[in-house]
Amino acid sequence: MRYAEIHDHDERFMEMACNEETDTDIRCAAIRLFAKKPGKKVSNVLIKIINSCANSDVWEPASVAASALGDYDDHDSNNEAIDCLLESIHSKWWYVRINSSKSLSKLRISENKIKELEASKDAFAMEELSYAIDELQMALDRGI
Repeated sequence: MRYAEIHDHDERFMEMACNEETDTDIRCAAIRLFAKKPGKKVSNVLIKIINSCANSDVWEPASVAASALGDYDDHDSNNEAIDCLLESIHSKWWYVRINSSKSLSKLRISENKIKELEASKDAFAMEELSYAIDELQMALDRGI
């Protein structure tokens, strides 16, 4: 459904993605469906998932949501997304941190936001973001 861009059941999948009682694998699959469907409503759902799961023992939905949020650069809630990812880049879970850094690089965060991250003294977060930005720039230079 994601690859064919079928979105007939958005509300149902959004409910699955948000419901903490839903099996984690099903939640993650539902979240992945929204990676290709940008919009403020879905962006807010992804932000909510990241905020609720980034440091919990069930971190997988936050990781998938952080990855999907990087594709949401064409709407007005970009600042909310960036602020959310700047928080989740400090998660105790490596996959949440790395997906947050990759999405931040895609969203082209401002120098001021990078300075805020530097001020946090989280060396791993800064290093991972720097790596993700460099990787994205190399891909853009190659025309990928």
